[in-house]
Amino acid sequence: MELAKILFDKKDLIVFTNAINILLELANNSGIDIKLVGGDFRKKTFSMVGQEAIKYLDRYNFDKAFVGVNGISVSEGFTTPNELEAIIDGEVIRRSKEAFILADETKFGAIAFSTMCKIEDIDYIITNNLSNAKLTKDIQKMKLKIISN
Repeated sequence: MELAKILFDKKDLIVFTNAINILLELANNSGIDIKLVGGDFRKKTFSMVGQEAIKYLDRYNFDKAFVGVNGISVSEGFTTPNELEAIIDGEVIRRSKEAFILADETKFGAIAFSTMCKIEDIDYIITNNLSNAKLTKDIQKMKLKIISN
């Protein structure tokens, strides 16, 4: 959601999302073409998941993917509590030239139920704070770039 908020004045951009709240945040920007990924509605996260969503994504290739996570660990990679969302997020990452993970400092060292991808599948992590020094160094050894303010 935080990324969507800073896109308010961008032009000539195509945004694919499976999240209704992201769609609503971007809806008033006439410079952004929004593609809503269809599927089964997941009330807890206001997102679309399931086989129809996967079929929809299968038609596209992306320049960049920005994906939020609930956990980051060297052993389990990037994780989320819901396996259906993990499948969708993993597919988007797989179909992208560059993949960015969006995560605040509380996600470093956490492991959620479902893995969406491994550390080596991602190019960048964007975070607000690098509070876990050992994990940060371990991740950087794997050639993953971390962007922090």
